[in-house]
Amino acid sequence: MELTSRQHEIIDTALNLIHEQGIQELTMKRIAGVIGVSEPALYRHFGSKAEILSAVVDQLDQTRRNATTNFEALGDDPEARLKAFFELHARQFADRPALMAVLFSDDIFLHDQGLSQRVAAIISGSRNLIKGEVERGKETGDFRADIDCDTVAFMLSGGFRLLVATWRLEKMAFDLMDRSALFIDHALALIRVPR
Repeated sequence: MELTSRQHEIIDTALNLIHEQGIQELTMKRIAGVIGVSEPALYRHFGSKAEILSAVVDQLDQTRRNATTNFEALGDDPEARLKAFFELHARQFADRPALMAVLFSDDIFLHDQGLSQRVAAIISGSRNLIKGEVERGKETGDFRADIDCDTVAFMLSGGFRLLVATWRLEKMAFDLMDRSALFIDHALALIRVPR
């Protein structure tokens, strides 16, 4: 479903409210107040707060799908594909820091099983994508044969998650793009076959 510009504004407002005040402060009344419309006007675009949150999760899933699509243009180089994956996500978070509050907050959808499962599927899908690239690197001889692909995928995704969380906690005091590029370069150096 193609979103209208007003729906995008509503989603961005919801994300910013979650980021700044937490999910408990997200209400239709607050969203309407920030945007400057009446609450009934807001309901013309989304029927409920759950629909807004579902649209937020859709955006997260679209980011993952974009990463997969971008892989096709990079050929068969697993290292280049992994670097592109993390670069895309770092750029997404740098451009829209509020997305972190949704993706990295484990309990944000605690009371909505459907949304919680969708976010878990996005995270799992990203980890599986990373694992697949590590497996590809082992097959091509680019990555060491003695590594466990599942463990490496957890380390890369967990390390990146910690990096982004640190960036957020430190009030974005460092350049996320530069630091994530450094992180992935060093991490891949640990599994790369020396030439």
